[in-house]
Amino acid sequence: MQRIILLITCLSIFAGASLSAQSLPERKTMSLGVYEALVVDFPTANEKLVVDVWENFLKDAYDVRVKHNRKTKEYLGDDANIAALGLGNTVDIYVVVEELGKEGSRFNMWVDLGTNGFMSATQHPERYLEAEKIVMQFQQLVAKELVRLDLEEQEKALSDLRTDLKKLETAKQRLEDDIKRAEEAIQKAREGISQNEADQKAANERIETQQRVVEEIQRRLEEMK
Repeated sequence: MQRIILLITCLSIFAGASLSAQSLPERKTMSLGVYEALVVDFPTANEKLVVDVWENFLKDAYDVRVKHNRKTKEYLGDDANIAALGLGNTVDIYVVVEELGKEGSRFNMWVDLGTNGFMSATQHPERYLEAEKIVMQFQQLVAKELVRLDLEEQEKALSDLRTDLKKLETAKQRLEDDIKRAEEAIQKAREGISQNEADQKAANERIETQQRVVEEIQRRLEEMK
């Protein structure tokens, strides 16, 4: 019980941290050059999970389908119609997700504003702030997905425990049935013993009677000598 409470507490802390964490601007190399990226670390979310959540987020929120370039390892949201970023124009969103430690990942996002070049915190402060808000929404979804997956895992563990209990209950019922059958067999054996003892008594009586008959005949035979 204490372990479960600790787990829930840790999940709550993680979710809170994810909501309050800030993406950091950093100049990084991507396929089109070196530009400022929004960088977010997810210590407990692996690359696949982050990519899946990102693709679903862009599709659900902005109806943008992400294209994966295997050569550059970039995920491109092409011609995304995000008013707060494009201000009337579409933008291209490039994302690279890197492995971070054994279980984590690093999310890097560049925004190509088209004629205004790539977005940066100094040249496009208002748009950068909006981009941060978008990343924060994405962080919330990652945190939610982590909790959902953990809930799924814990529910499976609970289901497994219930299955184990059902097996134990079934085994107990089989053992009780075995005991019942054994008790019936013992009772039947006891009845058989009682009958056997009665039969032995009757047999002994018959033997004694027959013994007297034999002795009587032997006596008569002796008298005839």
